[in-house]
Amino acid sequence: MNLKNLKDHLVALSEQLAPYQQIWDREILGVYPEGLASYNEAWLTDLARLSHDQLWQLEARESYPSLPAGELRDLLKLLHSLTQLKTISITPQKPLPSWAFFHVKEKKKHEIEVLMGELSSLKERLDFKHIIDIGAGQGHLSRILSHYLGLSVSCIEQNPELIELGLKRQDKYPLPDGGRTFDFLNLQINGLSSLTDRIGLLSPDSFLLGLHTCGPLAVYQLQSLLHSKARGALNFACCYGKMTDQKTMNLTGLIPFELSPFALTLASRSHARLSYQDFCFKERVKLYRYGLHLYCHEFRPELGFVSVGNSGFKDYYAPFAHYLKSKLPGKISADEGEIQAWFLRPRIQDQLRKMFLANIVRWQFGRALECLILVDRALYLKENGLEVELAEYFEEGLSPRNIGLLAYRCSPTRAD
Repeated sequence: MNLKNLKDHLVALSEQLAPYQQIWDREILGVYPEGLASYNEAWLTDLARLSHDQLWQLEARESYPSLPAGELRDLLKLLHSLTQLKTISITPQKPLPSWAFFHVKEKKKHEIEVLMGELSSLKERLDFKHIIDIGAGQGHLSRILSHYLGLSVSCIEQNPELIELGLKRQDKYPLPDGGRTFDFLNLQINGLSSLTDRIGLLSPDSFLLGLHTCGPLAVYQLQSLLHSKARGALNFACCYGKMTDQKTMNLTGLIPFELSPFALTLASRSHARLSYQDFCFKERVKLYRYGLHLYCHEFRPELGFVSVGNSGFKDYYAPFAHYLKSKLPGKISADEGEIQAWFLRPRIQDQLRKMFLANIVRWQFGRALECLILVDRALYLKENGLEVELAEYFEEGLSPRNIGLLAYRCSPTRAD
């Protein structure tokens, strides 16, 4: 991804996504039986010729060369090229004592180690002294930054239970030489003024940090930077499906289409790589869920679209008939033998197969949708006078929400 001209790149992403809106903007089940009309039959034929292992590699974005030359392969290669970002290379910090990560999960530990290296570098580069950790949870990240980088850190968290846990654990970690303590602030950020109205919080010495800020919270963080004298911000967005205002997903006004909740959910799951075992399980979940919908459409159309939620692992490895009856208790009169015979009919299996292959195609648009949202945000900040950088920070296998948006002021504005 060439970030030198963000506007051109935003336009390129929009132009590539627009012709396929009927695919990425709708769940396959939500518009059945018309759902597959938007999928080129040749695409599904190409996918049907792949081995199960090759389908997994495609789903996991491990390999495109297995696809035969043609429109689908060209499309996926172009989407891949439009979403390539530089990877941040972090200089390893001095190893921390093992107890520093007590009660910290492996994913969080990896993220903290990367951010510790990055913020150590940014501290020298941007000359800030105070970090505002937005959505800090129990304060694991804040503790490491204050104890081992000597930074003043304010943890912003709206959940008082998480704050209470963080305060209880704070005294259990010894303070190293040169380290500092940190403080919690119980604050619900539901708009721009939530931060900017806090006198003295956003000073020229401040840097805003948001690790996995859900929905509109990411936008509030970035707008707070714009409307304050803070030095900069590093944001990792997630849970785009929680955004309900189109303005928070189209800050520049240049995206020529709206993003539905289904598209935003797809953006949130855009590049979480699956193991082969997870892929096989996902396939069973999809086939059973699709099968339930097809059965109701054929025999109980008056039920409409049935939302059934998640099931346990064993339910998807039981016969389909058992799954169907367990999800629709009292609503299906046919016996399990009849249901199972229907499910195994070649006509039904062929339809289910096509729906699953179509879902693999749809999945490929998720990363591009996420980049569309983030490039729009970067351009918005750039147009308002900030320097911006987009990059991958974390190992995707550990932390798939790994794109960081860094924004900062070149020349600090400091009080005498």
